[in-house]
Amino acid sequence: METKKSPGLMAKVRRKRWTKDDTELTLLSLPTLLWYLIFSYLPMFGVVIAFKEYKLAPGGHAFLYNLFASDWAGFKNFKYFFTSNSFFMLLRNTILYNIAFIIISATVAVGGALMLSNMRNKRGSKVYQTMMFLPYFMSWVVVSYFVYALLTPEKGYLNGIITALGGNPVMWYQEKKYWPFILVILNTWKGMGYGMVMYLASITGIDPSLYEAAVMDGATKKQQMRHITLPGIKPVFIMMLILDCGKIFNSDFGLFYQVTGGIPQSLYTTVSTFDTYVYNAIQSTAPIGQTAAASFFQAICSCGMILLAIIAGVVYFIIKRRRKAAPAAAEEKAADAPDSPKVPDAAAAPEAADAPEAPEAVAAPKKEENNSGTRVPNAEKKSRRMAETKRRASSGYVGKHCAPQNISKDSARSKEKQQYDEK
Repeated sequence: METKKSPGLMAKVRRKRWTKDDTELTLLSLPTLLWYLIFSYLPMFGVVIAFKEYKLAPGGHAFLYNLFASDWAGFKNFKYFFTSNSFFMLLRNTILYNIAFIIISATVAVGGALMLSNMRNKRGSKVYQTMMFLPYFMSWVVVSYFVYALLTPEKGYLNGIITALGGNPVMWYQEKKYWPFILVILNTWKGMGYGMVMYLASITGIDPSLYEAAVMDGATKKQQMRHITLPGIKPVFIMMLILDCGKIFNSDFGLFYQVTGGIPQSLYTTVSTFDTYVYNAIQSTAPIGQTAAASFFQAICSCGMILLAIIAGVVYFIIKRRRKAAPAAAEEKAADAPDSPKVPDAAAAPEAADAPEAPEAVAAPKKEENNSGTRVPNAEKKSRRMAETKRRASSGYVGKHCAPQNISKDSARSKEKQQYDEK
């Protein structure tokens, strides 16, 4: 007997089969895969150097032969790097500079994007956007010549202005206290155009009807930016923040090496980072294993920061979702819970004293239900009880074992007697 297969099962079977589309997509992605394999993943084999005491073997052999012939050093190279006098200085400079770059660049980029998005002249906005984006394409080598023209001690433009105002020329490349500010300004100037374009693209993707509704409600520009624009660019901001946090242990080599003029000895403790340290170590006679250990440590820290940033983002969204769901759960719980008995108010006490006597306590009634079998609400039950009490009081019901009395007839007789007496 043949069994008929369901359409869903047949679709799953078809998806598991290799199709022509899969072949075409694989061929299209093959050059990219080869490029990453050759230039990105294959050189990662050099990580082994960090755990080797690399030496050149006699006989003029190639690099791989010398690598395999060298003895294992374990973590000696890392120990030497961690115990050196430069480690904490490099760690401090790299982290603090990157934190300053992230905070200031993000603030300037978001502020610039908000200003450009609120410009009425859209053509002027495009011109300003292009002008701010232009420094991003410039090389640090070119920028270093502009900086040298500004800061050169003899004929620099800044020293010319200072001497014209009656001041003394400043030896910029000898005074290390100025360079943290110079590096932060140059990094912000060069990279703010890229971040501004990213945030502008996110702002243009916001639904215009939200702004129209806000204008109809009387919201100002400041309120629109706070409650519509900023929440709209929040996903892009978080993505950019995660990417920047992943590069917090990396530094822009061109900024720290080219702009400073090759890191002179007078600026070494101020502008040196992990990247410049590795470059100077390679150019010197330092053991290559120690240099590789510094690079490997930098890579591990960068990978760890990316994972921490992702975990922090996930935890943030989970906590935010739980906070939003907590009030709804509390309302549902309160709706399902039975109402607690209410204590009568003191103001209602005199009224209760004038009211007729309530009937004696009877057996506890069962929970009232309507015709559909569902529970009757408490307010409806209370109204029914009050109506029953009034009915019993009007009919002369005085107790459980007493029969109702005809109060209407007695009251009529008393009225006739009173009229007769008056006559």
